[in-house]
Amino acid sequence: MKTIIRDATLDDLSFLVGQFDEGVSGGHFAGQPGVPTARIWHEWLRKRLMVRKCFRPDGSFIVEQVRIATSIAEVDGKPVGLLLSSPETPADTSAIEIYMLSVLKSVRRQGVASALIRVEEHRHVAGTTFYARCYPKSTWAIGFLQKHGYRVERISPDSGMHYLRKP
Repeated sequence: MKTIIRDATLDDLSFLVGQFDEGVSGGHFAGQPGVPTARIWHEWLRKRLMVRKCFRPDGSFIVEQVRIATSIAEVDGKPVGLLLSSPETPADTSAIEIYMLSVLKSVRRQGVASALIRVEEHRHVAGTTFYARCYPKSTWAIGFLQKHGYRVERISPDSGMHYLRKP
């Protein structure tokens, strides 16, 4: 099975919406209540930006825009996987978050997610730190990332969220 990794386009909207909605319903991603998934993805793809809330240790938060990159894994001309990443902070690309990783069930365990991670890691300069946050239900993602050199840095006592980092 030959996997091609490319940048996502608006032509991928249906696939992205389906994968995102499946992840939300399975407890692996958090949706945005009241906002249609197609609208979210359309905006993300068009602007290559997302708005996110960043919490500070004191409990306060800021809202910031951050650049995003969305990659599609394709097999036989059809999208089968996605990876969405963003810098940890808008001004600093020395730390990249693997924000979302999803692969069609029919092609899991065939190297698609590994190809997405490998391409993402190689598009950044040496010394870049990568991190991911995984909901407790995403045990497969936690194990997968650990096999790729990520380590669990901490687990939130409140939410059970796993914070992984590489190196």
